[in-house]
Amino acid sequence: MTTRHNAHWLLAAALTGAVSFTALADGLTGKSGATFRMTLSKENPNLISVKGDPITAITDPNGSLTDQKQTGNGAVTVLAGGEKPFTLVLETRSGNSYLVNVTPRTGMGASYIIHGTEPQTAKATRRWEEKTPYESVLVDIHQAIAGGKSPAGYTLINSEPTPVTWPGIPLALTRVALYAGGNLAIERYTLSNTLHYSVALRERDFAGNGVRSVMFIPQSASLIAGGRMEAVVIRDAESVH
Repeated sequence: MTTRHNAHWLLAAALTGAVSFTALADGLTGKSGATFRMTLSKENPNLISVKGDPITAITDPNGSLTDQKQTGNGAVTVLAGGEKPFTLVLETRSGNSYLVNVTPRTGMGASYIIHGTEPQTAKATRRWEEKTPYESVLVDIHQAIAGGKSPAGYTLINSEPTPVTWPGIPLALTRVALYAGGNLAIERYTLSNTLHYSVALRERDFAGNGVRSVMFIPQSASLIAGGRMEAVVIRDAESVH
C-alpha cells in the first residue's frame, strides 16, 4: 500500500504485533466513488478494509493521520490526529476509490468494512470463461463453492446476509455471498423451509433473471419441513442488482 501525504507517496510498513479493536465491525455498502463517514480513535488503532479488494493507497492531503500500516490481508490500520474532521481517499487493487469523511475521537479503536456493490470485471477470468467449455466452467465453479472455497478468478464483493423473494419458490431465501469476476456472477443462498411440509427442489424454479445454473448443497430433490440447506446460483453478471 502507498500513502499520499502532501503530494508525496510513502510505502506503508507491514503490521507487526497484536492490535485490539472494537468487537464488531461496522459494514458500509456503496459503489466506487461513494462517500462514507467514519469515527476514528486518536488513541488506539482503527481497522479499515474493503471486502475482497485490498486497499493499495490512502490519500491524506492534510496529513491528518498520525500513523498508518497495512495488514497482510489488504486492510489498513490508521490513527486519527487532531480535533477537526478531515477527509481521506481510499484506493483499491481493482481500481475502485472511496471518499471517507473522518471525525476524530478518543477511546477504543473502531473497525469498518466497506462492501463494494459493483462487480469487478477481470479480463483473465472473462477469457477463461469464453475459451473453456461451458459445462466445465459451471462444474469448476460449483466444485469450488461446494468445497468451501472462493472460485478462482472471482472476488467476494458482498457477504452481508440479504433476504430475497424469488417468485414461485415458497422457501425463505437469504443471499449470503456474491462473487463477481468476468461475464458471470455467483450467488450463494441459504434456503429455509418454514412450512409444515416438504418442498420440492427444482432448478427450473430459479429460471429467468439471467440464471445459468443452480446447484443444491447437499444434492436433494426436496427440503423437509423445518429444514435448511444451501443453493449456488450462477447468472449473467449484468442481471445482478
